[in-house]
Amino acid sequence: MPGSPEQFGPEVSDEALMLRYRDGDESAFPEIVRRYKNRLVSTVIRLVGDRDKAEDVVQETFLRVHRNAHRYKTIARFSTWVYTIALNIAKNEIRNTRRRRTTSLWEIGPERGSEGAAFDIPDDAERPDEALERRNLRALLERCIDRLPPKYKTILVLRDVEGLSYEEIADILKLPQGTVKSRMNRARLRFKELLEPLL
Repeated sequence: MPGSPEQFGPEVSDEALMLRYRDGDESAFPEIVRRYKNRLVSTVIRLVGDRDKAEDVVQETFLRVHRNAHRYKTIARFSTWVYTIALNIAKNEIRNTRRRRTTSLWEIGPERGSEGAAFDIPDDAERPDEALERRNLRALLERCIDRLPPKYKTILVLRDVEGLSYEEIADILKLPQGTVKSRMNRARLRFKELLEPLL
């Protein structure tokens, strides 16, 4: 039976939503997009370095989710499936362009239509000097993340920025958990090496 947006509370899992969409409930798709759009943009933008390209990648991700809905099975978490699609498209985008970003990802805010992008934390009580210091620190962190090799950057973003589990990351990247953990350790060490001289 088709649902309505009001029916899709937190008790309706992502997997259940996708099964409903697969089985013909058109109203489930906008809810899937609502739940994942900003999360995926937040991840992809740190990998491709450009907001417009990140939004294109996420749009293509949802197109592929739509096209492949009939193939969806609950053998894995929906989040693993959708992140895998997004990261594969992002890798192709990175391969197809050598142009580096010219704006700081940490500076993108609501004024550019980010719909509450990650790390844009308004604080009315914050003094201007504190706001400047916070922006400078974020720009510094962003530069260090950007300088990591892609295999470390991806894992660092998925784990420390997006908060995914090692199990989810292993499923998304098709790697053993032990490999993910060792790369995560190397990524954090390299990140620390890059950051320390700048502090």
